[in-house]
Amino acid sequence: MVDLDSTFAYSRIVAIKLYDATAIVYPNPASETVRIDQSLLPVIKSPKILDANGIVLYEAQNPASPQVNIKGFQSGTYLIIFTHKDGSLHTHKLVVAK
Repeated sequence: MVDLDSTFAYSRIVAIKLYDATAIVYPNPASETVRIDQSLLPVIKSPKILDANGIVLYEAQNPASPQVNIKGFQSGTYLIIFTHKDGSLHTHKLVVAK
């Protein structure tokens, strides 16, 4: 893209990480527990589960277990936000079906 004064600058790409969205949290839909892909545990600093209003229903720091208990959640759609140790974020949709 060229600016109005005919100058341009290239942006450098630091890193791009792509994850297979189907393998990060399973099963999906879930009813009692969900599991986080074991290979992601070393790089995840904090997983959070938020409801549709943005209220945090679950949060863990440096999770040791890949299993998350969701028995107390109502049926519906939730967001899981993973904060990675490098500061990046990844959002995934979770459906709870009772």
